Order: sequence, then structure tokens, then C-alpha cells
Amino acid sequence: MESTQRFMNTKVRSTVGHYGSTTNSSRAVVVAGSGVAIENVNRPVPAVGQVIIQVAALGLCRTDLRVISGEIVTARPRIPGHEFSGVIHSVASDVLSLKPGDRVVVNPVLPCGECRYCDDQRCDICQQTRFLGVDLDGALAEFVAVPASSVYAIPDSLSYAEAAFSEPMCASLAVLKSGIQPHQRGLILGQNRIAELTRRVLVANQFHDITILPADLQGLPQDAFDFAIETVATTETIHALCQSVVPGGRVILKSRQPDPVQITVSKLLPREVTLCAVNYGCFEHAVNLLADRVVKVDDLIGPRFSLNDFASAVDLAERDELRKIFIEPNAEQSSDRGA
Repeated sequence: MESTQRFMNTKVRSTVGHYGSTTNSSRAVVVAGSGVAIENVNRPVPAVGQVIIQVAALGLCRTDLRVISGEIVTARPRIPGHEFSGVIHSVASDVLSLKPGDRVVVNPVLPCGECRYCDDQRCDICQQTRFLGVDLDGALAEFVAVPASSVYAIPDSLSYAEAAFSEPMCASLAVLKSGIQPHQRGLILGQNRIAELTRRVLVANQFHDITILPADLQGLPQDAFDFAIETVATTETIHALCQSVVPGGRVILKSRQPDPVQITVSKLLPREVTLCAVNYGCFEHAVNLLADRVVKVDDLIGPRFSLNDFASAVDLAERDELRKIFIEPNAEQSSDRGA
């Protein structure tokens, strides 16, 4: 892919002191104006209300790849990464509910805590959220600082890689907010991890008539589904999905496509199609579904790489849409390219 080529053409270097002093330093992948590098950075210390997490497993997703390639513009330097789990290393003095050694996962979407939606306990639609790895330094690093309020304990029975699926699981749960019903016939467009994870979430909620079709639109029937969920948003796929649902059907917008998508309103009106955009479900519910094995993700876990081999991990993540590629920042330096 073009973004892969842009990244792989960037010299990956290991430097010291560029992004912070070497006192109490740790390593991180840093996206800066001069490129992408493994750097020694200041090890974070917990501010009020924060904890420091030693990152055990980080899953690469499209957002991370777009930050690394420059398709998503962020302030620089920036440490990417947001789907992760680990062990609490230290806590601020005012944090009483968590302690060093706790195994945890983190909700990377940080609500403002001050708007009317947050006041009404509707943080899922807060319009002033900050996102780890985009608006703030993320977890493609040995250590990361996060608010204690965004941290959730995980049981010993749940692997770090499985726990790191909590964020995409939370994203998949959002489709249940769209008004769809278990007895309806549904389509998920796109053969990728998020499509399969969404299917599993629906099945766990008693939806049984679900079809997954590839985004190339081959064999896509018309007037066949009560609802359709996109995981690859383009002008062509949205138009096709609006034709695939029955008149009065629902098209659910799920992917985070940064580029504009066109719709032809005159073709939608006679069909009375509802376009429904959804963001996130309940993060705690997502963690519980994984911990209780209601939704299993072990077969979606792909190869694991050390921090030193993150360039190879990114390259594979660009090409593998079916498995989640992991980086283990605190693992030994050799890569594990097994499943």
C-alpha cells in the first residue's frame, strides 16, 4: 500500500535524547517531523489522578498506521498506539483504587468530564474527547501515563493480547445502539477483523441471520437486508449498501474513514433509508465480554513483535486485515512471528 511505502521509506533509527533526557528513560516509537524512530524518552511519572502502565501488548490498528504514515495529522513529536494492556507500574498519591502490579486494560478515548454529555453520564458522545496515540502520547512504548478513571482490571485468565481487544470490542458494541433487532436480517460489508468481531458481538446478542460479504461488492444483492453495517466506507460501498437494504432499511456507519464520502440524496429519498453513525458502546461491558469468554478473540491474534521490530510489524499490519498484529514493548528483543 502507498502508506506502507511511505513508512518503509522512512529511516527507522534508534536515538538518545531527541525526545527527552536519558535519566529514568524508556523506549518508545516516536513520530516526528524527521520521520519515525525508536527513541529513548523520559519515563512518564504519574500526575494527579494518573497511573503509569508498563505496556505488555499493543495491537496495531488502522488509526495507528495512519498516524505513522502521516495520513492522520497530529502534533509532533507523538507516540502512537491505543489498543493495549499491561501492568500498573506506579500510581499518583490520590489514586486509591489501583496499585502497582495490577493487570489492566485502558479505554483510550478520554472524555472531557466537563460538558453536558459527561454530566449526564453520556461520555460516549462527548464532543471534546482526546484520543491516546493521536491527541496525547500513546502506548507504542515501554511505559505510558493514563488517567486512573480510564483503567479497568482484567483477570489472570485473560491474556494481555486478548484484553487489548477491549477497544475494538467496544467499537463493535456500538452497532447495538442503532436500533437494529435480533430477528432482522443483517449484512456486514468487509472481510476484516472489525467485521468478524462485529459479527461475534451480534451473535452473542441473539442475532443469527448475519451475512459477511467482501468490500469488492461482488455478489451483493439488492433489497435483501433489514440493515447493513459498513467497515469500509467509500462512495461506492455506501451507495451499494443503500441499495442492498430493503426500502426503509438501515445503513450503519462504523469505520473511521478520514476521507470524504459522497452520497446521492435523490437516490436515498425514495428508499427512505436511514443512515446511522455509531461510535462506541460501553467499555466495561466490552472487557466483561472478553473476560467471561462470551466473545472469543484468540483466533484473531496474529504474530507478535518486539519494539525493535516495529517496522516489520507495521508492514505486516498493512497487509493483514484478518488478524491483529501485536507489539510487545517490554518483551525480549527477538520477534515471535508465530500466530
